[in-house]
Amino acid sequence: MLRRGKRSVAAGGDIGVAVTGDHNTVLLAPAVRSAYREQVQRIAPPELLGREDELAALAAFCTAESGPDYVWWRAEAWAGKTALMSWFTLNPPRGVRIVPFFVTARLGAQNDVTAYVDVVLEQLAELTGEALPAHLTEATREAHLLRLYATAARACAEHGERLVLLVDGLDEDRGVTTGPDAHSIASLLPARPEAGMRVVVAGRLNPPLPGDVSQAHPLRDPRVLRTLTQSPYAEAIRAEAERELKHLLAAGGLEHDLLALVAAAGGGLTAQDLAELTGAVPYRVADVLRTRAGRTFGVRLGVYLLDHEELQVKAEEMLGTAELARSRERLHAWADGWRARGWPDGTPEYLLRGYFRLLAAYDDHERMLALALDAGRHERLAELTGADAAALAEVRVIRERLVQTGEADLCGLLRLAMRRTELETRNLGISPLMCRARAELGQSGRAEAMARAIPTGLYRADALVQVAEVLRAQGEDERALDLAQEALAQLAGRTVESRTGACAVRIAGVLAALGLEEEAERIEDLVTRMPIEIEREWLVCDLVRAWAGAGRYQRAEALARSLGPARRPEALVRVAAALRQAGQEQERAGSLFEEAERLAGTRGLVRTVSALRAAGEPERARALLQAAMADPRALPPASIVGLLARTGEFERAAQWLDGVEDEGDRARAAAELAGALARAGRIADAEVVLEQSVDDDEEYDSALCEIVEMLAATGRFDRAETLAVRLGIPGLGADSLVCGAVSRAADGHPAEALALLARVEAAVRARVPDDQKAWMRASVAADLRAAGHPQAALSVLEDIESLIPPRPAPDADSGEAYTHDSAVDWASVELARSGEVARAEALLRTAVEAYHVRGGWAALVEALIAVGEHGRAEAMWHGQDEALRDFLYAEAVPRLAAVGEVQRARALVDLIVPPQEKAYTLSALAEALAVAERDVQARAALDEWARYGEAASGVVGDGTAMMMATHLFRAWHALGEADAARRECERAVALAASSPLAYEDVLSALVEAGWYEQAERCADQVDHGQWREAHDFLVRRLVAADAHDRAARLAGLDEDPSRLSLTTAVALAPHTDPATGHALAVRALDEGDWLDALPALIRLDPRTVRVVVDALRGNAPIADRTCAPSGS
Repeated sequence: MLRRGKRSVAAGGDIGVAVTGDHNTVLLAPAVRSAYREQVQRIAPPELLGREDELAALAAFCTAESGPDYVWWRAEAWAGKTALMSWFTLNPPRGVRIVPFFVTARLGAQNDVTAYVDVVLEQLAELTGEALPAHLTEATREAHLLRLYATAARACAEHGERLVLLVDGLDEDRGVTTGPDAHSIASLLPARPEAGMRVVVAGRLNPPLPGDVSQAHPLRDPRVLRTLTQSPYAEAIRAEAERELKHLLAAGGLEHDLLALVAAAGGGLTAQDLAELTGAVPYRVADVLRTRAGRTFGVRLGVYLLDHEELQVKAEEMLGTAELARSRERLHAWADGWRARGWPDGTPEYLLRGYFRLLAAYDDHERMLALALDAGRHERLAELTGADAAALAEVRVIRERLVQTGEADLCGLLRLAMRRTELETRNLGISPLMCRARAELGQSGRAEAMARAIPTGLYRADALVQVAEVLRAQGEDERALDLAQEALAQLAGRTVESRTGACAVRIAGVLAALGLEEEAERIEDLVTRMPIEIEREWLVCDLVRAWAGAGRYQRAEALARSLGPARRPEALVRVAAALRQAGQEQERAGSLFEEAERLAGTRGLVRTVSALRAAGEPERARALLQAAMADPRALPPASIVGLLARTGEFERAAQWLDGVEDEGDRARAAAELAGALARAGRIADAEVVLEQSVDDDEEYDSALCEIVEMLAATGRFDRAETLAVRLGIPGLGADSLVCGAVSRAADGHPAEALALLARVEAAVRARVPDDQKAWMRASVAADLRAAGHPQAALSVLEDIESLIPPRPAPDADSGEAYTHDSAVDWASVELARSGEVARAEALLRTAVEAYHVRGGWAALVEALIAVGEHGRAEAMWHGQDEALRDFLYAEAVPRLAAVGEVQRARALVDLIVPPQEKAYTLSALAEALAVAERDVQARAALDEWARYGEAASGVVGDGTAMMMATHLFRAWHALGEADAARRECERAVALAASSPLAYEDVLSALVEAGWYEQAERCADQVDHGQWREAHDFLVRRLVAADAHDRAARLAGLDEDPSRLSLTTAVALAPHTDPATGHALAVRALDEGDWLDALPALIRLDPRTVRVVVDALRGNAPIADRTCAPSGS
């Protein structure tokens, strides 16, 4: 049964080794079971004959205490190398962890270094429990691979096990023939394996090793070579297969077409696919494939391929280039037909998986790009795999291909980066309960894929262990252990607190149930040493259930007795329930139930009653309640309501509810009554109680969750989904529907349950918070306006008001109000700066708290002053509270002075009362007047500042003092007073060094004044971990001041462009030579977010303006967007 808990608003192959907890303990590593294992199963023969000696030799090599690190088995084609290696991979010796890779073109272009890195990196990352960084370039992926060889080997060795890397088909590596810059798989094999790691390689006698393998590499040592004798079974299969191949070619007609299509596709087509491609009767296709299967065509998991790599090569040779090209055109036309239909339900799996790899094998980059940008196809791919990992891999592969071949234009790369962001953010709303539900409904593979796609580590761990719990209950112990270990690895290095502790306790339960008691005990030790008692006791109570569920009743009972009086009765009930359910020690179980009843005091009564009901002891629960009600004065009325509701006495609970006077207690009690009514199926009554008596948001949501769940469980999906939308936290509504779906399936309606799950998952994947949409629009509009595209900026801002979250109710919580106001602030700032002042003002007046949107008010005042509407600007601060009014005065004063409205500015200064505020405003006024060459008035302002400034300096923070000094520096510098300017400069620099978040103003001032050396010294002095950020900011200011050469020198552009920070790369890209600028922009897109790279893109290639405008306005799918000039 699913258990639901509240989730944070922000949350939105199997592993081997896990390093966990404060003791850095390495746990037992189960065999790697990544998705690649399925690929090996496709390759491996059903049985292996006559290879007992070779299998023994391989086992001896992998388990020997000493000896060489490498062995290289070599033989001619058709000797049976791949059959031997695949069989050995699936049946390794005890204590050996094999990470395999089979170089082959028959299963989707798995024949180059890119495929090798992808496959092996995934397996090693799973084995070590590491989460790979989101954006890895080709170079950084290879670096991670080389590091993970050693990390995984050490992790295995620490537990007395050995990591073995196995690579078959080294001679078939296509990477060594694809171009002068290509490199080989062999070059990435570890030169000096660590921690006992062994490497098994298999290939033909020729060709020789590629030239990029160093002379000192172990593969060049002749002592590692072994010759594999020809297998008579393989030779017989070869002779029969080659005869059959010639027959198929000579036969013509359907047999010829089927051979050509399977060869051209590289395998992976089903009989139905081939029938559709040939137009033949499906029965006739199935008959041909059935009679040839095992000779020419191999069948692996329902798809057809040529049964040997050499047979694939031979078939391609005999068919010829023209015939293969014609067959590929048939595949392209077939794919185009399904694409034109929008990739509907029933889209062939080959088009979702194998087709892209076929295009990659033939460098068909145009079609690859179209597939990688096709959101509809990616939806189907996610439905097939349960996650977006395959779609993200497609985006990465085509991006790297375009960059490597020099075909990449910034428009295409921008579209790919935008698609990547869409995919990465889709899984923020996937919850652990959704993954568990898929497993409960029999889709454990999909559940695992969904869990691994969750981007947040803690939620990913929770999802993995919840799936593990289901698998253990279903008897799949090995997979359950794998997932539990993987979940534990996700928690490595985290502080044990309530959230991580709850997940760790679940893991302990799985480990204990599977017999890994030492590992479970280590988790228990961490939990029992938590410092916060209320969290510790809650988690220990869950540990009691875990140990009892694993049959460790004495340990569970001892742990229960270690708890305080509030939790001990509940824990004892859990032990008793486990004994009774297992049919163990029934007398002891009864004694524990009775003891729990005696111990249940006021504090633990409600939990004990609930535990008794959950344990199937309703009479004991009712008796305990009656005993407590003998003296109702001993219990708070709200607790009595809860107890009565939990035992089904709803009318009495409602009567007691009327006597609860405290509003908070009444809301909690009413929510509990509503929830109990919903669980009992009395949904209408539950809704009445909810609407009439619950006015607390959190309690309202809690009760509404129960109602939504029960509606879904009873098949009333429309009403359930409507109510779920009303929940304050969207994830709660989704999880409630999911819980209801599982109950609906258990009630005999699995199809309805799966359909509901699909709708829920689609909704959460499509959901992007409105405030984030507004922020994105505002950010893009700012970049477009700054780059000289004002019309494009206005286009992006069109309808931005519709993206603002609804204004919350007056009694909404502060977080909801702040979210709304933040979106208002972002949008109104850009509206005002783009000249849309009326829209900005109207939007600002919807804010819950005016001070939350002070940035928007300031931008509006600035815009009005700039266009001469001074009276209207003054109206903006009338009626505002004092804090916002003084803030707007300070913002307006220098802007009024800059346009000659000195009297208005001075009048505002006089209205400011606090001395520190007046002093700061006077410093800004002095600067504005001096820059406007109103020297006399500027000096008067400086004199007046002196009367307030000295006193104010002692009460303002370093940041404000630094900003005042910066204004004064600018003023003295504009007046030509070098000594005074230098004095203020030194003061500002000293303050900036001690105030790490305030250095930007002084650096900007120094650059504007042309004092570049002083600016660099100031950046050097910044401390508090902000040194890099200060230098990056200085580079950006130098670029803005057209000091491009100095900026490039400071950034180190000529020394090593790859070491530039992303923000620096974006700033410099438009101001260096075209090739370097393009390379910097490409890197920024690859390693960062497309929003961060946008300022460089729209300056380097104005066609990107239209791409981003269309994307945000929704004018066209990303795949269909062109790079036509924007015209703005």
